[in-house]
Amino acid sequence: MIPLRLQLRNFMCYREVEALDFSGFHLACLAGDNGHGKSALLDAVTWALWGKTRLGARRDDELIHLGQTEMEVEFTFALDGNRYRVIRKRDSRGKGQSALELQAWDDPVFRPLTEPTMRATQARINELLRMDYETFINSAFLLQGRADEFTIKAPAERKRILGDILGLSIYDEYEEQAKEQAKAKEQKAAEIAARIRDMDRELEHQPEYERELSQAESQAVDLTRTLQKAEGELRQLREEMKELDFKAAQIDDLSARLAQGEQELAELQEQVAAGEAHIADYEVTLSERQDIEKGFAALTRARQLNETLNLKLSQLVKLNERKTQLENTIAEARYELTTQQRLLAEKTAELETRAEKAAELEADLAAVRAQLESLTKLEGDRQARQQSRQELSNRVASLRTRNEQLKAEMEPLREKVDLLREAEARCPLCDSELSEADRDRLVAQFTAEGKEKANLHRANQAEIKDLSSQSEALQREVEAIDRELKDKPTLQKREATLEKELGEAQAAAQALAEARANAAAVEEKLAAQDYAPAEQARLAGLTAQLQKLGYDANVHEKVRQDLQVLARFEEAQARLQTALDQMDAERANLERLRHSQARKQATLAADLEKWDELKQAVARRPEVRQQVEEKEREVDRLQEKERRARDVVAAIKQQIAHCQYLVKERKKRVAERQKIVEEKAIYDELRVAFGKKGLQAMIIESAIPEIEDEANALLARMTDGRMNVRFETQRETKKGDTVETLDIKISDELGTRSYELFSGGERFRINFAIRIALSKLLARRAGARLQTLVIDEGFGTQDTQGRERLVEAINSIREDFEKIIVITHIEELRDLFPVRINVFKTPQGSQITVS
Repeated sequence: MIPLRLQLRNFMCYREVEALDFSGFHLACLAGDNGHGKSALLDAVTWALWGKTRLGARRDDELIHLGQTEMEVEFTFALDGNRYRVIRKRDSRGKGQSALELQAWDDPVFRPLTEPTMRATQARINELLRMDYETFINSAFLLQGRADEFTIKAPAERKRILGDILGLSIYDEYEEQAKEQAKAKEQKAAEIAARIRDMDRELEHQPEYERELSQAESQAVDLTRTLQKAEGELRQLREEMKELDFKAAQIDDLSARLAQGEQELAELQEQVAAGEAHIADYEVTLSERQDIEKGFAALTRARQLNETLNLKLSQLVKLNERKTQLENTIAEARYELTTQQRLLAEKTAELETRAEKAAELEADLAAVRAQLESLTKLEGDRQARQQSRQELSNRVASLRTRNEQLKAEMEPLREKVDLLREAEARCPLCDSELSEADRDRLVAQFTAEGKEKANLHRANQAEIKDLSSQSEALQREVEAIDRELKDKPTLQKREATLEKELGEAQAAAQALAEARANAAAVEEKLAAQDYAPAEQARLAGLTAQLQKLGYDANVHEKVRQDLQVLARFEEAQARLQTALDQMDAERANLERLRHSQARKQATLAADLEKWDELKQAVARRPEVRQQVEEKEREVDRLQEKERRARDVVAAIKQQIAHCQYLVKERKKRVAERQKIVEEKAIYDELRVAFGKKGLQAMIIESAIPEIEDEANALLARMTDGRMNVRFETQRETKKGDTVETLDIKISDELGTRSYELFSGGERFRINFAIRIALSKLLARRAGARLQTLVIDEGFGTQDTQGRERLVEAINSIREDFEKIIVITHIEELRDLFPVRINVFKTPQGSQITVS
């Protein structure tokens, strides 16, 4: 990653600053006094890329410039031949809001690569850079005060730091996880072993369960035989009880049949008596046969005559209905003509009245129009007076404005005169000294000007008064005209009404002749009865038919009275006919009923005899019922014993089946425990492998040669080949054992010595070389190229020659990096770099210049 451009707004100590362009230099010095914002520029880069800074701020809001509510950092960088831009913003207002954008250059504009969420966008930036914040600051940043962090530590601590730099802490987590898994497996194996021991204790009882099963099954078989015998005896008693219950039911049935038979016998006796009464009635009716037949014949003749008269009456009603309809139609036609005659008479009278008003309306209309014409002239006069009044008002306003100006002009003249009358007065215009004559001349001049303006002011006031009087007179005249003009709307409405009424009167005069002619025609039709001619002709025909019909209402009434007198013979004839038809059948039915009565009496006697026999047979029923109940209780007791015996057998079988299940389950548990023990052994091996002496030691062993090569190459350039460094990862103890360590062996022309025996400048060069080597190693292992190096480290420990050599060393590695930025506040060191980025503080915030 190569920085190209950095733009800040309200970030930490910066407000609005010019963008920092990195493209114009390869090696630069970032200079400025302490606290002026050098490190803040690097924090801006890491905050834009990862949202983190070296300050460890808990909240982004703490990074916003004091007194502001929002900040923004825009960082453009190159990577693998492409250009990218990251924009991160923060607004602290309300609940706070953050934004993150990722863009790629697609000539001629940036193309957005931003994901839907900030988390996803940050993941894409990490994937693009192939490193996170921790890797970046540990590789690209040589932070202030941390150059000797690696070399001054004890060997064990030094190895831990190297492990942290190489990211080996993840293997500590793996080791802990493997340890926890091994512990969990061990606990699981112990639980399974305990379960197996429980199974073994349970399986020890299996032979005892088998003996108990044999005894229980023998007892169950004996109980089953006893129960079967008792159930057989109970079935016999129930059969006997069932037969007795059947006979008891027969007794109930016979009792019901006897009661029903006695009821049926009583009904037969009633039917015999009724049959004998019917035969007696028939014999009386047959004795009156001759009189009944004679009266019925007279009734039949009267009915025939009545039907003939009813037919004529029906025809008469229909003819009268038709006659009434025709008379109504004719009356309606005459009514219509009468109504038309009345309406025409009313219309004629109305038209005559309206026509007679025409002359009067014309005169009224002419008078109204004359009044309206006079008012129209008044409106013209009013407008002229209103215009004149407006002109007077404008003139008054102009004069008043002029008087105000005159007042404003007179006041300075009065002040000048007053000043000139004072002793030792000077010229109010040029401030020069004045003689007595000049002062008198100026006083007279200013006084004359004042009087002239005062006279003009009084003349204007007089004219204003006169014009105001004229305006008031005109206003009174306008108000008088307005009082006369207020009647104009009423007169206009009156004019419209009169015009409408006059038009209607003239139209009425034209329609009057036509209305009179129509009224004469209607009156002529009424006199000649010239209406509904067809209905009048049909009415004459109907009148002739009514006369021809010959219906006599008196005769019809006489026939109706005869029918009422003879009506009793119809019922008598029906009784006679019934007697003639039913006499033989009634006598036969009476004989049949008497035979049925005899049979019913015989059946009742036989049922009563059988009822006595059954009554004697069911006398044993209570005794047998008691025996059944006792036997049922005995069977219930035996069934309960047999059920309990079967339950005991089932329970013992269940225990034996459980033992058989435990045998199979024990095999599974033994296999499961063996598998868990094997898995625990694997986790134990992984714990050792992930530990300090496992993979971590191997990774460090593989990294040491790279670190040595890089550090010695740089150290050689800084010391003209005088110094080199070597790392030892193992050493022998006094007992002859080999232990893990990380010793640093430093050699120069005097030989190999410990780190503490070298001077401060030499130690700084050693630290610098090792730190650069570690940075390159870390970047390579992250899968990224280390193209940018930032050195934020104090150079106060270096003498002049050491500083020059350090700069030479930095220059010697410049080809290894695309950008190298050295942060310092030492004035002598700034001039040793080709480009200087100056940071200085102002009241408006820190500022940046490049020179």
